[in-house]
Amino acid sequence: MRLRREGDGPTAPGGAAVAGPGAAPVGEGGARPAPRGPVGLVLEGPFAAVFWGKMSSAVATWMHALVAVVVVYDVSGSATVVSLVSAAQFAPQIVLAPLAGAWCDRGRMDRLILLGHVMCVVGAGGLGLVLLADPGAGPTVVAVSALTLLCGMGLAIAGPPFAAIVPSVIRPGELSVAMPLSTFPNTFGRLAGPAAGALAIAVLPHPASFGVCAAMYGVTVVAMLVPSFPQAAVAAGAVAGSSLRAGMRYVAGHRGLRLMMLATLTLAFASEPSITLAPALSEELAGNDDLVGWLSSGFGLGALAGSAAAMAAPRRVSVRARATTGLVLLASGMGTVGVVHAGAWAVGCFVVAGVGFALAIAGFSTLVQAHAAPEFRGRVTGLWLIAFVGARPLAALLVGLAADHAGTEVAFAGAGLVVLAAVWGTRPSALGPRARPM
Repeated sequence: MRLRREGDGPTAPGGAAVAGPGAAPVGEGGARPAPRGPVGLVLEGPFAAVFWGKMSSAVATWMHALVAVVVVYDVSGSATVVSLVSAAQFAPQIVLAPLAGAWCDRGRMDRLILLGHVMCVVGAGGLGLVLLADPGAGPTVVAVSALTLLCGMGLAIAGPPFAAIVPSVIRPGELSVAMPLSTFPNTFGRLAGPAAGALAIAVLPHPASFGVCAAMYGVTVVAMLVPSFPQAAVAAGAVAGSSLRAGMRYVAGHRGLRLMMLATLTLAFASEPSITLAPALSEELAGNDDLVGWLSSGFGLGALAGSAAAMAAPRRVSVRARATTGLVLLASGMGTVGVVHAGAWAVGCFVVAGVGFALAIAGFSTLVQAHAAPEFRGRVTGLWLIAFVGARPLAALLVGLAADHAGTEVAFAGAGLVVLAAVWGTRPSALGPRARPM
C-alpha cells in the first residue's frame, strides 16, 4: 500500500483519503501509471485541454476588459460609466460562482466550461458586430455593457468547473503539480491580456479587437470538445444533498477547509494594496505616475515567477510548506513596502509580495482540492472563488480608508500583519490530518 503525499487526493473531514472519480486505472500486476511532471501534463490528455483552454480564456478575458473600457471611455468620456462596464464583467462571479459550484456536483464539469465559453464567444463576437454597425454613443455603451455582462456570466459559470475538474483528469500523485499548473493561466493572462489588448487597440479597429477575443474564447470551446473527458462529477444527493446549502454546511463543519477559506480571504485582502495604493505610494516616493506602472508590473512579474516556482518545486517539498512560504513572503513584501524610501526598493518589495502571493494561491488551491470530498468538490471550489473574488471590493475600501486617515505605511503594515496572522492560523496542527493511505 502506497502512502500518498499531501495534495495527491481528497480527504474526508476526518482526514481519511477519498478516491476521486479521475483515479487512473490499475495496470497489470497492480501497477499504476507513473505521475507526470509539468511538461507531460500540459502535452497530453484531458488536463492539457483544460490547461490550454484556460490559458486562451484568461488572455481573452483581460484583453476584453481593456478594449471594452477604452471603447466606452472613447464614446462616453466618463470614468463612472467605465467602472460600470468593468463591474459587468466581473461582478457575476459573486452571484453565479457558488451556483456553478453546485451545478458541478450535479453534472458534467466539461459541459459547464463549454457552455460558459459559448456565452463568451457570443458576447465578444456580438460586440464586434455592434461596433461594426456604429449605432451611436448611447446604444454603444448599452451594448458593450450588456454583452460584457454576458461574457462575465459565462466566465462565472466556467470558473468553478475549471478548477474542480482538475482531480478528475489527472493520475494519482499529480495533484500537487497539476494545481499550480491550473493557476498559472490566470497569472499569465493578467499580464499578457492587457498587453495583447493594448497591441490590438494600436493596430486593429475596435470591432476586430473583439473578434480576436471571440476567437480566443472559441479556442477554449474547441479544447473542451476534442478530448474524451471522464464523468467529471459524482452524484452528491445520496448522502448530503446536492444543494448549495449542503455545500456550505460541509465547509462549515470541516475545520481545515474553514481555515483555508479564511486564508484565501487574507490573500485577497493583502494583495489589494498592490493595485489600490500604487498611485498613492508612487506619489509619495517619486511625485509622478511613472512609478505606478513599475509597481503593478513588479507584483505581476513576481506572481509569474512564483507560479513557475510552484510548478517546478521538488515533490519532496510539501504543499503546506509552499503555502506557508508564500504567506511569509507576501507578509514581508507588503509589510515593508511602506517604510522604504526609494522607488526601486518599493518595486522589489512588490516583486517579493507577488512571488509569495502566487505560491500561497497555488498551495491553498491544491490543499482545498485535496481535503474536499469529491461529491462536494464543485461547491467547495465555488465558495473558494467567492472567498477570493468577493473580498476584493471590501479590501479596496478598507486599505483606501487606512491610507487616507493613517498613511500608506500603516495600510501596508496592516496588510502584512493580517497575513502573518494567517500563517499562524493555517499551521499544520490547525489544518488537521494530511491525506492518508488509500
